[in-house]
Amino acid sequence: MTLGGLQSKVNGQGLFTIENPVPSPLWESTPFRELRELLGPDYFVATFDQCSYELKLPGCAWNAYCKKRTRIICNLIEVESF
Repeated sequence: MTLGGLQSKVNGQGLFTIENPVPSPLWESTPFRELRELLGPDYFVATFDQCSYELKLPGCAWNAYCKKRTRIICNLIEVESF
């Protein structure tokens, strides 16, 4: 789905979740800034390392977790507990 399509869903009171790595250019893109303006204060943000959830690359040692800094933005209050 495009950010424009997401904006349409948000206007229609739909639920949404966006997940991307923290250094992704998505977070500073013009469409995303417009989406944040549309949402106002009505969204939640969680930033965490995937190693906290035992993310591993295939073929790695059993204790080699990936520290992949990730951000989720959504309109589900449950994400605040991340």
